[in-house]
Amino acid sequence: MLKNMSEFRQSNMPPVLELISLVSGGGKTHLLYHLTAIAIIPKARGGRQSAVVIIDTDGRFSVPRLAEQVQLLLAQHSAQNPANASPSPPSDMEETIHAALRHVHIFHPHSLASTTATLRSLPTYLFNPTAHHSFDRAVAFIALDSASAFYWQYRSEADDAALVPPSGIAGSNKSARAYTDLLSAFRHSSKVLNAPLILTNRHLGALKDPNSMGPSSRSFRPSLPPPWPNAPTLRLVVHRAAVRKLPVQISVEEAKRESETRQQVVREGKFECFVDEFGVEERVLQRLRVDGAGFDFRITAEGVVLRSEVARADADADLSHETEAAKD
Repeated sequence: MLKNMSEFRQSNMPPVLELISLVSGGGKTHLLYHLTAIAIIPKARGGRQSAVVIIDTDGRFSVPRLAEQVQLLLAQHSAQNPANASPSPPSDMEETIHAALRHVHIFHPHSLASTTATLRSLPTYLFNPTAHHSFDRAVAFIALDSASAFYWQYRSEADDAALVPPSGIAGSNKSARAYTDLLSAFRHSSKVLNAPLILTNRHLGALKDPNSMGPSSRSFRPSLPPPWPNAPTLRLVVHRAAVRKLPVQISVEEAKRESETRQQVVREGKFECFVDEFGVEERVLQRLRVDGAGFDFRITAEGVVLRSEVARADADADLSHETEAAKD
């Protein structure tokens, strides 16, 4: 799906990917852990050997959880490439993880203004060879987690400024420019560093049914003020897979079997990701539907497992069960 992002692009600027959740705990930050881990892992271990910038406005980005994701991907790479893998002591694994994490640069601004200032200072910081360990690495992406963190603060300041005429005009204009200035700083750093942008966002609009993700509910009007609705190259909605409701006409035996299936879905921590179709041209949607406009993943105790790995794990489990059955 992501290989078709060029279908959405309006210019030669680096692409902007928006990850949207409909409720808290929707899985978007966990997906960001996965993307970050891939970016910082050495090429020899299946990664991109790059640096990543995280603007953590929510204060929830967990380095220990990211470390677990790095460890999971390293283990998966070793399992998939047994000929190239050699047993290594735990200390070597820990050193590899620690070395990779040194290339994640996390900032914690506390307002829209400080977020804008942080973004503007990124090129100066990253081009300083004595300030960090990533001077010889490309920046895989700049992530803003999340773009909606200061939305209500922004709304409150804008409403307060509008209530103080006429001297409040300047303050009102300043509030109105806050998100414009933020996007301008975001794009400037992206262009200078030639780095794609990833922003997470919580959908702030009303939902008819958060648990219903049918074709009619795959379009969500952007929540942030202009010019942000036009910024993303592609919007992806991330949400926990809904558990099917029990049919009205169902026997007790069928209900028991269905209950086991439903509990299994909850235990697996299955999530779904699909394209937000709001404002997307029909020709692009048709292309995406042919090539696949979404994917599944699980959030486990070890980290995020994408659908291809999920299918492989399920196949291995089935083979193991068949082998045990044959022994019996």
